[in-house]
Amino acid sequence: QRATKDETRRAGISYAVADARRLASFTDGTFGAVVEKGLIDCLLCGTDADACFEGASAAIAELYRVIAPGGVMIHVTHSSRTDGLRSAVFDNANARWSEVSMVSLGGDEDEDD
Repeated sequence: QRATKDETRRAGISYAVADARRLASFTDGTFGAVVEKGLIDCLLCGTDADACFEGASAAIAELYRVIAPGGVMIHVTHSSRTDGLRSAVFDNANARWSEVSMVSLGGDEDEDD
């Protein structure tokens, strides 16, 4: 069952629409948590590989910037955890993640799990 907008307002949840590659309307450390569900997947699906990579890297850098120190980013993807492209995107963003954990929601499974 989905919560209504009135119910989420009472719970302290707010919504905003923005381009994740340019989150200029938010200051550094605005959020304690960010849930990214499929955004990076979508940004990597275009026909221009270089533009896709740069767009996804920009989004990760911006998401990292708006997460408060000690905050959390949850990256939800249907991609395999051995997908080197996603690793490269996260590395290219110059984000200093204190911990990275990945849980497979389906698709390819690693043999050592």
